[in-house]
Amino acid sequence: MASFTPDEIIELVKYKVKHKDKCEWIKQAQEYNTKLLALVDGKNFQELLSQVTHIEKSDDKFKARKKYSKSIKDLNERLLRPVENVFTATGGSREFKMSEVQNKKVMSELTYCRGGKSMAKYMSTVWRHTYVVDPQGLMFMEVSEDGEKTYPTYKSIQNIIYYEPKGQLVDYVIFYKGKVEVTGRVLDCYRFVDDLNDFTLIGEDINSIRISEEMSVGAHNFKVVPAVINSDIEEVGTNTKLSLIDKVTEIQEEYLRDKSILTLVKFLNGFKSLIRPRIVCPECSGSGKDGSGEDSCSKCEGTGFLINRDITDEIVLPIDLNNPEQQIPNAATIATWFGLDKETWDQYRDELQVLEILMYEALWGTHMQNQTNKTATAKFIDTQPVINKLNSISDNVEFVEQKLSEYLATFYFPTLSVDQPKVIINYGRRFIIDPPEALLDAYTTAREKGLNSVILDRMYNEYLTAKYKGDEEQLMVSIRKSKVEPYIHYTAEQLRSTMNAQVALQKILFNEFWKQLTNEEIRNNEVKTLQKQFEQFVSDKNIIQEPVEPKPDKEDQEVEGDPTEE
Repeated sequence: MASFTPDEIIELVKYKVKHKDKCEWIKQAQEYNTKLLALVDGKNFQELLSQVTHIEKSDDKFKARKKYSKSIKDLNERLLRPVENVFTATGGSREFKMSEVQNKKVMSELTYCRGGKSMAKYMSTVWRHTYVVDPQGLMFMEVSEDGEKTYPTYKSIQNIIYYEPKGQLVDYVIFYKGKVEVTGRVLDCYRFVDDLNDFTLIGEDINSIRISEEMSVGAHNFKVVPAVINSDIEEVGTNTKLSLIDKVTEIQEEYLRDKSILTLVKFLNGFKSLIRPRIVCPECSGSGKDGSGEDSCSKCEGTGFLINRDITDEIVLPIDLNNPEQQIPNAATIATWFGLDKETWDQYRDELQVLEILMYEALWGTHMQNQTNKTATAKFIDTQPVINKLNSISDNVEFVEQKLSEYLATFYFPTLSVDQPKVIINYGRRFIIDPPEALLDAYTTAREKGLNSVILDRMYNEYLTAKYKGDEEQLMVSIRKSKVEPYIHYTAEQLRSTMNAQVALQKILFNEFWKQLTNEEIRNNEVKTLQKQFEQFVSDKNIIQEPVEPKPDKEDQEVEGDPTEE
């Protein structure tokens, strides 16, 4: 347990502030964060572009690139999209190991812990982003001003003077809080947190730094520094934490440079230029003078040639019809349009595409299938490397969320032991990698082949999960519907031919029954209850029901392969 006396804290903060410019790993972490923000979020990406192209900021070339170049945040939006599968995978659990009263309180606080968001939602939004752009930043449990609540926050590495890492945890941390005004004086403000203390320090300069009793929390309830370092990816042989996209940052810098070149080329050469003979001014007949011969011609401004053409102006080619040897000139050789050829455009675009494929390969171990049909749905060529990477990310998010949840539990119940397991977080690992269109195609193919209903159920469930990813309400409704609807994998026509008309009519009536239900009714009733309601609905329609089972057909035959693995 790391804890210091007030005097030790003052001296430690003075020392770290005085030598902050000599702390190489903090400086490198801040520079790394700046570069990642430029690549992923597009923040000040022109500065990074200047470094990549080795063009000075004062150079006219840099000014042109700064004006017309675009960021590559759209690239990272595509590249990082598979990460959302970590937070939408089915399965998973959250187990609470405290007393019943403590469990209830902690579950309640975790459900609404920050701005109406749950801890899980905070992880899927804030942490998911900072894990990429600020791997050495901190997730930190903050305390409300009245001391009654605790909630998760993100602390940027840019605002950290120093912290002592202990694996992915922290022994102590010193924050820089900026300038504050105290009794009319503007002072530097720092914050020091260890396992027992949370002090605010102020001072006009390094030597005058002191603890502010009025601004300090003092002793806190967490019993440890309530912080977790964002990333678990370590640079070998050091404590330096790396971003998820670390292996592709150099390729991204090249992509940024090449994209800026393409943008400039489009701007400078995107419009074709007309090449034509100069037209003699009809007003002055090329003399450049007005009728008096003293002043410049107002139409051509003294040049003798037309500056701005009018629609009635003509380009006259002199042709002597009496000269049989004269060749009539081809207009295309006299006036034509000039611009960048299509091959050059394609070369620029192809190069960007190659770089993007290399990034996918380096990050995910595979890349998106190159579709010849532009309307087809793109999907990964091999999903197993993607699943392996997502499992690794899930391990980290489980650790971070579990630690933050335990800090929260200890805050509300200080008598709990630090070493006592309080919350166990397990994220689901049934990842839905392919897009819904591809999953629906696979399901349709499997249904046409007459594969086993167990496989069809799973494939249809995967399709629904992918289609309504991020829409929990509609996902719940769709899954309930699939469990209540009779013979879900058969059409009414198929049921009529393989069973009887009564069963087919039940299938038709189901849509009428389902449309009358509200989402609230669907949510508040169990599947069995909804099934009984449907049976009553059919009975009220005076349809004779016969207990008929589906014919064996291919349904009960042994399945040779899973269509999703094709």
